[in-house]
Amino acid sequence: MHNTYSDALDALLRDHCQPATVRAIEQGADAAALWQALLESGFADCLLPESANGAGLPLSDLAPVLYVLGRHAMPLPLAQTLFARVLLNAHAWRYPPSPSRWRASTMTARQRLLPMAATPAGS
Repeated sequence: MHNTYSDALDALLRDHCQPATVRAIEQGADAAALWQALLESGFADCLLPESANGAGLPLSDLAPVLYVLGRHAMPLPLAQTLFARVLLNAHAWRYPPSPSRWRASTMTARQRLLPMAATPAGS
């Protein structure tokens, strides 16, 4: 199960999401470098339409991407971020460019999924 997007993500995660990195992040290490790599590659916005600076990836092409995330034991909520950004974009809400400062061990699920910086556009 693969496509162009999943192959590119697989290559990125081979470099940036080694087992030692996953263990370190799960134990509280800073995840900023991994988030930055994901953001710079555009994967965090791959479901957004091109008009919103996304890749316009159709849902039918997402399964292989999610498979790759699981195979690499992605320690960050990238899958959730993909869908959250689509929903926020659909309702014209701004969102922080990077959750790199988030620490899963010190934040509730609500705090991770609805960052305090998300505000209605024009507010």
